[in-house]
Amino acid sequence: MLIMLIITFFIGASVAITCAVIYSFNAGYIIGGVLLLMGIVCTLVAILRRKKGTKRFSGDVAAELAEIDEMTGLEFEQYAADLFEKLEYENVTVTGSSHDQGADIIMERDGVRFAVQCKVYSTRLGNTPVQEIVAAREFYGCHVGVVITNSYFTDFAVDLAKANRVLLWDRVHLAALIDKNM
Repeated sequence: MLIMLIITFFIGASVAITCAVIYSFNAGYIIGGVLLLMGIVCTLVAILRRKKGTKRFSGDVAAELAEIDEMTGLEFEQYAADLFEKLEYENVTVTGSSHDQGADIIMERDGVRFAVQCKVYSTRLGNTPVQEIVAAREFYGCHVGVVITNSYFTDFAVDLAKANRVLLWDRVHLAALIDKNM
């Protein structure tokens, strides 16, 4: 933000000096001053719009994420299933088995079946969960595979997911789902 303001100041000052040389000193300073103010206002508006578009977690969402960070895998699976039900997904079922074939939750919405894998991690997730949900999607006859996590994904996982039409719902997406439910 400070850098943008400094750049705007120097551009405005340059315009003021140029106008002062071309016109008279008084007119140049007035025109330069007006342009400088317009530049500062535009810069501030751009900064505020960018911050508005950046997802900041509200206190409640941040607290919820902190609780999720402390959950076990099974607790997060149940939490996610409850969240999906509240978000009006249908037939939400937790597979609840160590032999779940890679899907922790099966659910539907508008006739589309989802196979969901839930991961509570403190580090970025790699390719393995993506590979597992691809297999689970086929095994359970689902249209869409989803990996949801309280963390983030590596670039390799993102590339693999794109190639296999898998949705990756990271911490930001999870926060948005929680926020939508509040």
